[in-house]
Amino acid sequence: MNANAAGLSIEEIYFAALEYDDSGARNQGADASIADGSIAEKSIPDKSTADLMTDLAAAHIRAGRLDLALSCAQTALDASSARDDAYGEAEACVQIGRVHWHARRPAESIAAYERAITRYEQIGDRGRAAAAADHLGITLFEQGRYEDAFARG
Repeated sequence: MNANAAGLSIEEIYFAALEYDDSGARNQGADASIADGSIAEKSIPDKSTADLMTDLAAAHIRAGRLDLALSCAQTALDASSARDDAYGEAEACVQIGRVHWHARRPAESIAAYERAITRYEQIGDRGRAAAAADHLGITLFEQGRYEDAFARG
């Protein structure tokens, strides 16, 4: 059953998932509010939360809620960095890059994509590094940096 068939919002799905941590134990921070972005102020550095925040950032981007998307992605990045989770960092950086691209902030977008590529390369994930390089190439191309775009994208 998908979320729409169940009649749940993105936030309701997120909170249902947040109730339990990686070990399956009930998470005491499950009552935090995402509606005003305050979840970003409560860093819960477990992998499940970071992954959920990255996914929630992507959903907020698709809905055009760029401020919330950036808050969620930054929370995911902070939690992943605290655990030295290179894959989680890279995934969060891709979402941060997407937020900045949609907001027409190319310098920030480029920096985020470059960080994502570096982290993916460090763990040997060539496929995800190539996908991030594609995002980077598009951004560089839009800035008239054609040679850089074709070299990276």
